[in-house]
Formats: sequence, structure tokens, C-alpha cells
Amino acid sequence: MPLFVSIKKTFGTFSLAVDLEAGDGAATGILGASGSGKSLTLRCIAGIHAPDEGRIALDGQVLFDSRLKVNLPPQKRRVGYMFQSYALFPNMTVEQNIGAGAPGTKAEKKRLTADYIRRFYLEGLERRYPAQLSGGQGQRVALARMLASKPRIILMDEPLSSVDGHLRWQLEKGLQDILAGFEGPSLVVSHDCGELYRLCRRVVILDRGRVDSGGDKEDLYEKPATLAGARLIGCKNISRARKLSEHEVEAVDWHEVLTTAEPVRPDIQYVGVQARAFREVGEKTFNTIKCVIDKTVDNVNNEIILSKPAGARPPDDEASIYWETPRGRRKWLAGDILLLRVEAGDILQLGP
Repeated sequence: MPLFVSIKKTFGTFSLAVDLEAGDGAATGILGASGSGKSLTLRCIAGIHAPDEGRIALDGQVLFDSRLKVNLPPQKRRVGYMFQSYALFPNMTVEQNIGAGAPGTKAEKKRLTADYIRRFYLEGLERRYPAQLSGGQGQRVALARMLASKPRIILMDEPLSSVDGHLRWQLEKGLQDILAGFEGPSLVVSHDCGELYRLCRRVVILDRGRVDSGGDKEDLYEKPATLAGARLIGCKNISRARKLSEHEVEAVDWHEVLTTAEPVRPDIQYVGVQARAFREVGEKTFNTIKCVIDKTVDNVNNEIILSKPAGARPPDDEASIYWETPRGRRKWLAGDILLLRVEAGDILQLGP
């Protein structure tokens, strides 16, 4: 039951132009910053908003086609949509919320509702209203209601945004089981790259209303190909770059020439290095950046060393090098010289 989406939509001053596909039985994540068009994409697929042009098809059935003038209403698309706020009906009990979209006769709805109450451990809460539920209970009710409607596709918009800490981890494990057991396509929207890595098999990166890149999560997270992709997966060390030769690139903001393992891309505009990829060395060799320590920050499991390239001059003196190192190795002092080396294979080559 593959999903095919190729749409354009202008919403106020924002312009969306998205092309993506999602297959059966494997969740696809949509990663993007706030305002990148993630939620609007889901709402167009669900039929809440109509695209200005394009096509949406599910398992060969056309849900929307501007050329053919097809636009099925939401109730005919059989889309399971989980909103950020869960969007439970406030005047309905848990039992009524779950049964609201269930198909079948009155007796079949009752049996199905009871089944999902058991499956989501909601026994004893049947007569409660949404205002009487905790965040975790509300999420389980929203999931039960969505699945009880027997959807052909699941859409989840920031499903864990309203819960924190240990509860968030517990609920995430439940989502993993649900997505793994769902046979149709599923799309999960988030701005948390770690969350999508754990929940999804494929990830699409959305940037300012456009698909920036996409693919298997391992490839996308280990070797992002664009500036937006690198930033969204948490790469904090990024410099403008200029190709010098087949395996050499100038990191302009770091005032260093770096040697790459792979041939330098002809369209390279930036290089990136993950904070964990740097290691301290005692002498300057190739792929070593000489830095001056600016300050240190204690983190939960490590220490963050913020420094500036030693050769930085205005207007490039805002360029910083962000390095994560185990805590307690030694005392780091502002003004100290630091030599940080990166292996050729850990240099990210980034296009526009």
C-alpha cells in the first residue's frame, strides 16, 4: 500500500513543494526545523488542507489530483492522524473517544473499543474525560482511537512532544512496537533527529518547504550531503569550503587545508565535522586544527570544549570549534592552545 506525494501549496507567505514516497511496513520520518512545512505536509495528505496542485495516491487510489479534479474528503481517505495535542474530544469519555471512528455495527464498535482498551492498558479509565488523564494516558487513548479506525496509513505529528523524561522513553518504546506491527505506510514528523532514528527506517529532511534530502537513516545520519541536513542531525562544526585538488579542501572559516578520504565533490560549499570525531593530538600534522580554548561546559556525560581557530580574524572570528570529550581527563583553561585532529573519513562534504 505505497504512498506517493507530489504537491505544491502556498499557505500565507509560506510555499510548500514536496515530493516523497513511503512504502509498506516501514516508518518514514520527516525531519525539519520549526516552520519547514512538516505539519502542513501531513495535513495535505490527510485532506485537512487541499494542495494548490499535484497528486497524492495511496495503494493506487488517487486521494488528490489537481489535474483530474479529485479531492477525497478526510473521512474517505482512512487516514489515522495523531496530532501533537492528541486532539481528543473533551466532552467524550475514553471509551467514547476510542469508539468514535471505529467501523462496523454498534455491537462491532463496542467489541473493537473494548479490545483496544485492553491492548493499551486503559482498563479502569473508560469513564474518564481527557482533562482527567495524564500525558501518557492521553497519548495511549489517541493511539487507540487512531488504530481502532482501521486506517490504511498512519500520520504522527510530533507524537512525543508533550511528554518528558522517563515517560517519554516508555511511550517511545510503545510507538516502536505499533509502527513495527503496522502493515501500511506510516509517516512520523519530528524535529528530534534521535527520535526519528529510533522510530523510522527512512528519513526525509524538509528545509523551508522543500525536500532537502532523504534515504536510509544510517546513510543520512552518518553522511549528510547538505548544509541543512548536517545541521538537523546535530553537526555543530561547519565551515565554508573551497576545493583545492582531488583530495584537498580549504576549510575557509578554520584557516586549514584538510585532506579527504573520498574525492572532493565538485559542488562542495561546506565541510562539517561531528563533535565526537575530533581527538586531541600533541603536535600539528595533517587535518589538525590549532585552536584557542574559549570556555568549557559541563555536560551530563561529557565535557564540551568551545574554542576558536587560532588563525581566525574578523569577520571570521565568530567561527567556533565544538568538541566533546570524556569528563575529568584534565583541567581545561580559557586561552590554552588545543590541537584537534580529524580523520579524513570523518570529514563531511556538504553541498548547498
